[in-house]
Amino acid sequence: MKINVVLYSFGMMDISANWAFEANSVKNFNRLYFVKSGSGIYIQGDTKMLLLPNHMYLLPGGNNISFQNGDEMHLEHLFFDFGVPSYRICDRALDFDLDEYPTFKLYFQYLVNYFDENNLVSINCIANREIFEKHKEIVNYQLEIILLSAEVDKMILYETNDLIEMAMDFIYNSTDILDKKLSVKSIAKHLSINEYSFIREFKKKMKQSPYQYLKKMRLGFAVRMLNEGIPIKEISDKIGYESISSFYKAFKKEYGVTPVDYKKKANEGFD
Repeated sequence: MKINVVLYSFGMMDISANWAFEANSVKNFNRLYFVKSGSGIYIQGDTKMLLLPNHMYLLPGGNNISFQNGDEMHLEHLFFDFGVPSYRICDRALDFDLDEYPTFKLYFQYLVNYFDENNLVSINCIANREIFEKHKEIVNYQLEIILLSAEVDKMILYETNDLIEMAMDFIYNSTDILDKKLSVKSIAKHLSINEYSFIREFKKKMKQSPYQYLKKMRLGFAVRMLNEGIPIKEISDKIGYESISSFYKAFKKEYGVTPVDYKKKANEGFD
């Protein structure tokens, strides 16, 4: 069996003390962590999980989550944001002690060396498109092996849905991924399916309409670009909004704050 993974971002970072990150930008994505050294805290609602060295964490998408560490903490880790188009891969945070899973340990050691050799700090498919494309195949292959191993051991669930997988493949491999030209109508046309039938099947499987998914995906990219210091006007243009005011309105509706307020809050959290 092959798990079809849509990779969004990856990297290896060493986060210093007093760091915080609200991962609203990855609502449509799962996140995989490998903690190399140090520690941090994962928060989802009332649940808190201490992130420990030599552990792998598989964190589900679709939820508002946050990360933080305290005065004495640092967190050196590998991270991967990804989607599994046909199914949300888990419904709760999963913790793997790699001393109990030596095969996973080998995979991550390879990735640590690869990321270090190529200086892959924080790479995503929009802001770092050229570098992302250069390394995507190798990183994606390793990630698929790790997820498949976990699936075989019955640690995660996975279902197939050919229509959704083809739709996601078209979305994330489109050169117009952030452009308004990528629409529900254009996706349905590519799949040779009636637009309303596509909307019905997508909503049944993904629990949201394809329009909602595209909107959240674009706004998720906007959050990432804000965190990377890209100017707001440039972000608004990149994700296909005709005016900065409409971008502000959509962003505030999704996240409860304006892009300017979010950027201030992110800067305070990262300092």
